[in-house]
Amino acid sequence: MQQRDLFGNKMVDQEPVITYPWSHSRANARDSCPLKYFFQYYGSKARSAKNISNKERISFLSHLATKQLIAGTIIHDAIDRYFKQYKAGTNYNLAMLLTWAYNRFETVCQLTEQARNDEKIKFGSRDKILKELYYRTVEPERFKHEIQEKIKLNLTNFYDAQEFEEFRTGGKLKSSFLEKWVTFILMNYVSIKGKLDLGFDSVTGNYFIVDWKTGNVENEETSLQLLIYAVWATEIMNIDRGRVKLFKAYLQEKRVERLEFSDDHILRAKMCVIQDTESIEKLHKYGIDGIISAFSPIDFPNKICPQCPFEEICHKKVANGNKYQIS
Repeated sequence: MQQRDLFGNKMVDQEPVITYPWSHSRANARDSCPLKYFFQYYGSKARSAKNISNKERISFLSHLATKQLIAGTIIHDAIDRYFKQYKAGTNYNLAMLLTWAYNRFETVCQLTEQARNDEKIKFGSRDKILKELYYRTVEPERFKHEIQEKIKLNLTNFYDAQEFEEFRTGGKLKSSFLEKWVTFILMNYVSIKGKLDLGFDSVTGNYFIVDWKTGNVENEETSLQLLIYAVWATEIMNIDRGRVKLFKAYLQEKRVERLEFSDDHILRAKMCVIQDTESIEKLHKYGIDGIISAFSPIDFPNKICPQCPFEEICHKKVANGNKYQIS
């Protein structure tokens, strides 16, 4: 694999200085709240921060997720299944696609109820349960209906909307990449890991990279991730930069946004990843050793805490009392 420096020059292969991977989700967790980052990447893991208190509870809480994350994951997985089933010879219609997604959602709801009744439940590594439903901060039936409607809207638009026709066609190609783990070493310094939603050679001769979005139109939250995929496409897959086209596909709003990029954008993206990694590296030993004081919680009130799976055991509990009463 031929690596390149910040300016695109070829470099001699060598072992990376930092071996654990940079990912967009890891960087976001660190930026949103260092304490949440500690719980998620160290406190909840069996092999790190072994001596901290509440470790078993932290591990349990790491499986909580909000409705946005649960619905988004199911929608992404349903689209992935749609394409893979087509390649395998089964052409899913919309009813089949929705049924599969609703069944996945029902499985999550059932697991959430099991967890409410048995806190010693053994989760699979990828299992998630609904935070709102677990704590009963919502009316269950209305809440479930709301999520089902979100799933229906996103998948119906994916299946029917003219705006996504080129992406639906491209995803069915035998050569298309679907939910592909992209791993490579950036500038002989840091390993990169991310999951590409969709990549394919279009009929126009360009190479399309598509990021499915299941929420409202955002600003620049995932632009860095898409730019890193552009680095992968040009420097690892050796696709000419002029052919690479980046898209955000907003399913809920039937809208496609093209992310234009230049050499300067790529340079800034690389530097951002380097800076993220250096910051995370400085915290790594403290995380492994379980020195929780090195990870300061953010001030509240804020928009982060209600989305955080570890809100129950955060400093907010100490200051205001435990807001959650499970009944």
